[in-house]
Amino acid sequence: MNKASRVRSWLRSRDVTWKILVPWLLLLVGCLAGMWGGWIGENWGFFRDRHLGLMAQRFWQWKVSLNPMNRPEGDVVDYFANFYVYFGPMTSLLLMPVVLVWKSAQSQIVLGLGAMVASLVASYKLAERWGYKEVDRWWWMVFVGVSTPLLAVCAFNLSAYQVQAVGFAIMLVSLVEYYGKRRWWLIGLLIGMAGMTRMSLYLVAVFFGLEWLKSKRKMQSLVMMVIPVVVSVGILGLYNQRRFGSFWESGYAGNVTLKEYPMVANVKHGFFSWEHVPANLYVMLLKAPDPIFAPGGGYVLEYPYLKVDPWGFSLLVGSPLLLLLLRGVNWKKDWTLLVTTAVMAVPVLSYFGIGFSQFGYRYGLDFLPLVIVVLMKNLRGSLGWGAKGLILVGTVFNCVYLMSGLGIYPLLNLYSVEGRGLVGGWW
Repeated sequence: MNKASRVRSWLRSRDVTWKILVPWLLLLVGCLAGMWGGWIGENWGFFRDRHLGLMAQRFWQWKVSLNPMNRPEGDVVDYFANFYVYFGPMTSLLLMPVVLVWKSAQSQIVLGLGAMVASLVASYKLAERWGYKEVDRWWWMVFVGVSTPLLAVCAFNLSAYQVQAVGFAIMLVSLVEYYGKRRWWLIGLLIGMAGMTRMSLYLVAVFFGLEWLKSKRKMQSLVMMVIPVVVSVGILGLYNQRRFGSFWESGYAGNVTLKEYPMVANVKHGFFSWEHVPANLYVMLLKAPDPIFAPGGGYVLEYPYLKVDPWGFSLLVGSPLLLLLLRGVNWKKDWTLLVTTAVMAVPVLSYFGIGFSQFGYRYGLDFLPLVIVVLMKNLRGSLGWGAKGLILVGTVFNCVYLMSGLGIYPLLNLYSVEGRGLVGGWW
C-alpha cells in the first residue's frame, strides 16, 4: 500500500469527509488569527511581557525576586526596594527548561501555545468521553480554542493572559482525568498545579470533593487527592513567606499598576466587594461591542462596523454556544458541576478588576471548563446544525475582531493610521 492509499484509508477510518473539513478550516483560521495577532502585538510593541520568563531565569539562580536592573515596568510588586512577580510560581517553573535552551525571557509565549494545544486535546477527549462523533469532537475543539476568551489569552504575550491560559488548560486536563482513568493522586497534583497559577483555581477541588462524597468512594481516594493539594499550598506559602514574610501574602496588594487609572478608581471600593458584582455581571452577560460610526454625525455605521474596548464584552457574544444552556440542564446529574461553578464565580464576580484589559470576559475562564462539561453532557452526544452555527458565529467574530480594540483588523486587511483612520494594509 503506497502513502496516498494509507492516507485515504486513515481518513476513512476516522470518518473524515467534507463535514470534518469545516472545523479543520475554522481551527486553521483561528490559529492564523491568533498567531497573526500575536505577531503584530509582539513586533508593534503592544504585547511584550516577560515577567514569567524573567522569573524562570531567576529561579535557576535560586532567587525569588526580579533583577532590579532588568525588570518589567508594570504588574510587579515593589516591596522594600525588592521587585516581585505576584503571579503564582507554577508558570515560571514550567518555563525553566525552556529558558535554559531558549535564553530569552520572551520565550514565555510558548506557555500560551502549550496551553492551547493541551486545551484542544483535552476538549477532544472530553467530547469523546460523552459519545460525540469524530466530526463533532473537532467542532468542540473549535469552540474551546477559538470561540472562547482562550484565543486571546493564548495569542497575546501578556503575562496575566499566559497565566490564565495555563490554569485553564490544567483544569480541563484534570476533568479529562476524572472522567477517564480517575487517578486521584494525579487529580490532586493537577489541582495543586492550577492553584499555583491562580489561587482561585484551588476552588475546583470542591467539584472533586463533592463527586467523592456522591460516589461514596473509599477514604484512601480522598487522601490521595488531598496530599498533593496540601503540598502545593505549602510550597506556595513558603514562597510567599520568603518574599513577604507572610504565608498567605501573594503581594498583589502591592502591585504598582493598581496606582494607575482605571484600577485605582475601582480598588477604592475594595479588592473583593459586592459593589463589583453588577459591573462583572454586566460585562459577563450583557456588554456588547461598540459601534463604529461614520464621520459627519448621525447614527450610521462604518465598515467594519464594530470594535471592542478594554473592558471586554459578554461571553454570549464571543461564545454564543453557551446560549444552549438556556434550554435547561440536568440538575440532578450535574449539581456538583453547577455548585462548583457558582463557588468559583463568587471571587470572580466580586473582584474589582473585571478583567481590564481583555478580549471577552477572561475571568470567566476560571469556571468555563466546568460549564463546558455541563454543556457537553446536556447536548447528549450530538451537535446539531444550530449548535455548529453558534460556534461558527463566535469563531468568526473572535477572529475578525480579536485586535479591534487597537484599531487593527488583520483578517480584513485594515490597520489604524493616525489621521487617516482605517486603511488597507499589506494585501
